[in-house]
Amino acid sequence: MTTRKFLLVLLGSAVLVVAPADAGSMHWASGYGHPKEPQLCKTPSPGKRGKSFPGTPRVDTFCGTRGADEFVAVGGGDHVEGYDGADVIKARNGKPDEVWGGVGFDKAFVDRCDVPNTWDVDKLKVAGSCPGVKPRAKTAGLNDDPPIRRPVIECYVDDGERIIDLLVEPQMRALDVTGAVDFQTVTWSAALLAYENNEWNVIFRGSWFWDRTYDEQVEAFPGNYWRSFRTGERTFVHYVVPSPGTYAVGVLLHWYPTKKAPARDEVAVARAHYGPNANPTDDACVFEA
Repeated sequence: MTTRKFLLVLLGSAVLVVAPADAGSMHWASGYGHPKEPQLCKTPSPGKRGKSFPGTPRVDTFCGTRGADEFVAVGGGDHVEGYDGADVIKARNGKPDEVWGGVGFDKAFVDRCDVPNTWDVDKLKVAGSCPGVKPRAKTAGLNDDPPIRRPVIECYVDDGERIIDLLVEPQMRALDVTGAVDFQTVTWSAALLAYENNEWNVIFRGSWFWDRTYDEQVEAFPGNYWRSFRTGERTFVHYVVPSPGTYAVGVLLHWYPTKKAPARDEVAVARAHYGPNANPTDDACVFEA
């Protein structure tokens, strides 16, 4: 299920000629803490013990029961937790996945690229290759530029409402820190900025959204599946601004630490603001009085 989050902003400005918001002066990002890292599977799936979990072409999270389950990972980037019981996990899809067998005598059929991210499996059968996974670059490491793609914003007026829509959400990959495919939990939040008194100021700080993703060794990337911390549902965001003014959108991005990588934080501004109410250089949204 997907939901759309409407965020009402109560402040505005009428300044129309501005310097573009950029990452060089990010005072607006201070004191903006991120939530605790979410768990993909907090508890076993409810209901009868022993279920069949068929996969889909998209990234799936499978939380098993306390019985003997069967899992089929299809889309790649899947996360499987078997919990109790003699589980059978089928993950030969030519793409990297994360597999936890759990308690009980578990069998797993995996690709070679799955092996570094497979745990607690009693009988592991490895075959096949992952043609879409490239070797890690020798220069890759923690000091690289962050694996992100900044968002794109659309500005328009609809039925009298001034809309700032995240047309393209930020995209984040895991940090590439090992020779295997690295998985990592990532999160982001938007900040609506208004140009007031000759500087950019935060007038609204949005909710955080999270995903579990892999690094850039995996060449094909379907995009992040951004979920609400509160509901776990896929969620989209746009702003309704009742006041005329000049606005931009900044984003805060966080990588949760792993056994191989420390936590990391980055700040950025949307790479473009498009639409009928974008300014001539696509740096901001402008709504006339």
